[in-house]
Amino acid sequence: MDAITRRIRQYRQQSSNQSSSDAAEPLLQTTPSGPGTLAAHTGGGLRNRLQNLLTGSTSRITTLLSTYGLDTPALRRFSDQDVSALTGALAILAPPPQSAHATSQHILNACASGSVNQFSAVITLIRHQVIDPNRVGAAHTSLLCHLAAHGAQDAGERGIALRERILLLAVHGADPYQPNHRGLLPLEVAWSRPTDDGLAAGLALLATDFRPLIRDTAGKTILHRAAAQNNLPLLRAWCQVRLATNLRDNYGQTPLMDAAEHDRSESIELLLGQRGTDLNATDRDGLTALHLATASGSVAAAGMLLRHGADPYVRTGTVITPFEVAQMLATQHGDQQLLNLMWRYR
Repeated sequence: MDAITRRIRQYRQQSSNQSSSDAAEPLLQTTPSGPGTLAAHTGGGLRNRLQNLLTGSTSRITTLLSTYGLDTPALRRFSDQDVSALTGALAILAPPPQSAHATSQHILNACASGSVNQFSAVITLIRHQVIDPNRVGAAHTSLLCHLAAHGAQDAGERGIALRERILLLAVHGADPYQPNHRGLLPLEVAWSRPTDDGLAAGLALLATDFRPLIRDTAGKTILHRAAAQNNLPLLRAWCQVRLATNLRDNYGQTPLMDAAEHDRSESIELLLGQRGTDLNATDRDGLTALHLATASGSVAAAGMLLRHGADPYVRTGTVITPFEVAQMLATQHGDQQLLNLMWRYR
């Protein structure tokens, strides 16, 4: 069992023990003379605690949070211990007063830096529901997306490792499916970085039980989008961890087909270097990647497919061959490039 797994289990055990302890200590005591009444304890600790929960004022916490531009959580009461913990956490992040924007930036920086004290302060804010790890600041930034984009593995001798930060955020409610402002998932953000840090962040996200084969409404996966956009860092990371590549969307198209249609020859080469990528797969209409590359006039993509053995004369059902598509383009538009290319593989 690695260190992060132990820490997560310890945290869960502590939470469980706390819940059990609270449940075991009765807040109401039944008496023979009537319904439950507040238990009378000599020290008054339990009475004061319950009084705090039921009728305690939020003025102290409101004043504290307002100096950092933060809102007081609705329907949430804070004990003296809560106020003390939050006061310490906020002081670690930055001295008051701070604007809401500045506080948000300090929170994001603390996550990216990996400082033990600062990251622990962020976790304290999350546990007390002062911040939502999926919507920080006016920009509603996902902490996982921010870590995926800016987190570094090396946090120094007194820092928390990138993998551990990501897993701890996930334990405390950070959603690995929460996209950033561009609609990119944390894994896409991480693996779009052409660095070891990006690869490490992505691997940590996979350890949160994130399902990388998640699809959008058109059935497209992260790999489909990466292939169409020629996102080579993401493609390399995907292939490096040997995730499936022969995936189909709602129309039966594979990432290879998307790369071919958008003339992404480098993406095609990466995908065809992986076992399991079907060069001659057909979509719902019987079209292959070479059909799509030819129909879209993608010379570089068609050339890459042909060099890897794509058949320009394959006929699937009633669909015309890629060679015939090239002939039609030459006749209608006078473009001989694709036709000449296919003649070489006759």
